[in-house]
Amino acid sequence: TGIGIGESKQAKLFTEFEQGDTSTSKRFGGTGLGLTISKKLIEMMGGHISFKSQEGFGTEFSFDVLIELKQGAKEFQSHYLLKYSNIIIFNRFKNESDYILDILKKKGYQETICYSHVEELPEIRKDNLILIDWESYADNYQFIQLIIQRYSQDNDISILISEYEKTRFNSIFLSLSNIHYLPKPLIPNLLYSILTGDRTKEKSQKKPAQTNKLILEETQSALLVEDNETNLLIAIHLLEKIGFQVDVAVNGFEGVNKVIKNNYDIIFMDIQMPVMDGHEAAKKIREFNTYTPIIGMSASVSDEDIKNSNKAGFNYHLGKPLVIKELYDIISRYFPLKQDQPNIKEMSGVESYKYLNIKYLDEILNSKEFTKELLSSFIDQYGKIEDDWKDININSENAKMKIHSLKGVLGNIQIKEIYNMVVNLEREADATIKEKLLSAVIVAVTDLNEEIKRELTKE
Repeated sequence: TGIGIGESKQAKLFTEFEQGDTSTSKRFGGTGLGLTISKKLIEMMGGHISFKSQEGFGTEFSFDVLIELKQGAKEFQSHYLLKYSNIIIFNRFKNESDYILDILKKKGYQETICYSHVEELPEIRKDNLILIDWESYADNYQFIQLIIQRYSQDNDISILISEYEKTRFNSIFLSLSNIHYLPKPLIPNLLYSILTGDRTKEKSQKKPAQTNKLILEETQSALLVEDNETNLLIAIHLLEKIGFQVDVAVNGFEGVNKVIKNNYDIIFMDIQMPVMDGHEAAKKIREFNTYTPIIGMSASVSDEDIKNSNKAGFNYHLGKPLVIKELYDIISRYFPLKQDQPNIKEMSGVESYKYLNIKYLDEILNSKEFTKELLSSFIDQYGKIEDDWKDININSENAKMKIHSLKGVLGNIQIKEIYNMVVNLEREADATIKEKLLSAVIVAVTDLNEEIKRELTKE
């Protein structure tokens, strides 16, 4: 993982408050304590940590620890072996079949049969779980009907579907008690619930009725691909509050490389980025990974934008600014969520500003410290907007990217009045009017900067 560490810096890797690259903390946060703490914890458990690294390629960390095998651990695994005598997979896509096989092996199913090309149906014993990939036979759904007719009396059958919703395929499939629906990308917890006969996890995938303070039932890993520092901070904060372990990439090229080297449960990716945009990155990821959900994030949410995202390989398209309810709805499609009971601090003495919405930020972020960090990031980016944008060519691609990025940031921190000004600027076709609108935006952002500075000086 990561960008790799030069040989001259490797000796200090486990030293407190040291980082191989001092720019790392500015781009990704961090204090230089993570590896030191990890080393101490591992050594306390009687273990050892080591690494090998190549600058520009990445770093691999390895460790071993002494762990006591608790009584009952083997019985837990055997619990999965009791439900079915075997697992039968009908799937033409080898990488997806390998992924399912890996999930099953982790829970003790060694005797798994996979059929990729079938000319005639094989003889199958009773009490099996049969997994059928719908897309493998979308051009010949009669084959799926034949499997159901042949095996459903003595076996349970689950159909994996992505693009096709439940209502898209014949209702006879779902009317049978032993025919189940599994969404793609396949979620391990849902498959486990079928293996054990526990349908509660499957039911928990429905959208949550309430949307205030929801968190994951189990920690999941997420890759966040975003080039804008302020948007990055907000997204990291929200995802970590929900319970994700978040890794970061700052452009599509870096994101693709991280997906090659790491297994993530979900990917959140901005669309407009330098080096490689989100669409190109999603296409490249789908060349070798068809199962990890990719959620697009963009301030552009027209039907055409969503259609282009779907074509590129995104599963869903989230609008910016991020709306917490929509974020919950998307996440709940893939992972079980539960109600959180956070210790919400009373917000008192909130000053009213023309542009700055401190009350909103405090409520959604639930952290005055993080609110200040976010506002400081905005000043870092746009504190000198008058000088940075004074010679900008309003019709250049660079200007379009800068304006689009500013719009996303303003939306995420709920600066609605200036956000609407930028929306009008993007839509305006007349060059003379665009120049005037741009000047008005720069003046407004400058005033906003003064409000932020005043807020930051408060204790």
